[in-house]
Amino acid sequence: AWRHLKPWRRLVSQALDPTVVPGALESIAEVVVDHGPHALPQSWLLVGWLACLLGWKPAGGKVEPGVEVTWRFESARGPLRVTIRRLSDGPPEVRTASIAWKSKGAGRRTFSALEEGRLGVFDGDSAVPSAVLTIPPRQTAPLVARQLSNRGRDTLFRSTLQVSRTMAEALSR
Repeated sequence: AWRHLKPWRRLVSQALDPTVVPGALESIAEVVVDHGPHALPQSWLLVGWLACLLGWKPAGGKVEPGVEVTWRFESARGPLRVTIRRLSDGPPEVRTASIAWKSKGAGRRTFSALEEGRLGVFDGDSAVPSAVLTIPPRQTAPLVARQLSNRGRDTLFRSTLQVSRTMAEALSR
């Protein structure tokens, strides 16, 4: 799941870079991730990665079994809401991630899996992607092998897992 997210993490990092969208990262107000069946762990890791890098603290949440998981987070700029929604069909992967912010240039970017092997970034309500990332074909077995050989040295992965654990604990509050 972690290795499959690498292109997503790259595209989100580039599209929300402070030199591209000043103030967006610091003022995120809402994140919504949609995924196909059996892709909750992948979606959870994507949210955990954002929370880890941006210093968000889970303040509570709720689960609607088989439908969605919602959290309240506290950030340096105040509260924000994160929702992970399960789609009824489709491949077992993240399908979209929408990130909205409230800085002086308030906006929203939606990251979406396009046809096989491509991710797109959409600004606001645009139907045309402002950027597209092509992903080389990946097979699961080599991705797992690379991750297993590197699991002890990937400090970002370990930190993301720790934040993901606190997210799980927040659901019981």
